[in-house]
Amino acid sequence: MTETSQYVRFPAIRCWIKHVLDAYYDEIENVFHTIFGKVKRVRLIATIKDKYEFPSFDSETTSNINLELDDGTGLIRASKWKVEPEEIARYEIGNLAYFIGVLQSREGVPSLRIEIIKIISDPNEFLLHDAIIIKKIKSGEIVEIPIVDQKLNEMGNDFGEYDDNSIISPQMSQQALEDNKTEDSIKEMIFSIIEENSHNGKDTHLKELKIKMQITENKLKRYIRDLEQTSKIYMSDENVYQSWD
Repeated sequence: MTETSQYVRFPAIRCWIKHVLDAYYDEIENVFHTIFGKVKRVRLIATIKDKYEFPSFDSETTSNINLELDDGTGLIRASKWKVEPEEIARYEIGNLAYFIGVLQSREGVPSLRIEIIKIISDPNEFLLHDAIIIKKIKSGEIVEIPIVDQKLNEMGNDFGEYDDNSIISPQMSQQALEDNKTEDSIKEMIFSIIEENSHNGKDTHLKELKIKMQITENKLKRYIRDLEQTSKIYMSDENVYQSWD
C-alpha cells in the first residue's frame, strides 16, 4: 500500500489587521506568529480605503488590483490578480467587505494576497466579526508572540557569543553614513530606469533591473520596496514595476 501526499490548505483565521501588524514573521517557516498561533491565511472585514487598477501582464481581458484596507485597528495593503472588469467595478472605495487571503511579507511589511472578496451590505456582519474575535481573546484562546530578541539570542547560541561593544566604533558610524549615501544613489538609479520606461509606455521587469544594476535580488527587492513606500513606483504585475509620475 503506497502513501499518497495530500495538499494541505491552512485554515483562514478570523482576526483584525492589528493582529497581523503585531505579528512576528518567521522567514524559515513562512508563517506569521500571532496571538492566535501560527497563521498563513486570514479572514478580515475591512473598508476599502484606496484602490489601484493595473493591466495584467499576461492577459488582455483582466486586470490586477491593489487595495488599501482599514478595519479601524490598522491598515494593510492587499492585491488580487487577474480580476474581471465587472468584478473590479463592484469594489468601490468606501465599501465594507469580507476578505480571505494569504499573508505575505515583503521586506518586513505584511500584505494580503486576496483569494475571496465579498461586499457586505449588512453592518451587523462587522459587529459579529468583532464579537467572535473579542470572545476568543477573553476566553484565553491566545498565545504569546515570540519575542524577536529571544530569536536573536537563540541564533547567538548557535553561532557563539559576541560582544556588542566590539562592533561599535566612530569609523563604523562614518562608514554607515557613506553606505546610506550609496544606497540612496542606487535607489535613484533604479527609479530612473523605471521612470524612463514608464514615460515610454514600457513595463520594467525585475530581471531587467537585475541585469542593469548588477546587485543581488534580495538587495534589489529591498530598494524597490523603499521606492514603493515613498510612492515613487508601484507593482503593476508580479515583479513588474511602473512609476507614478
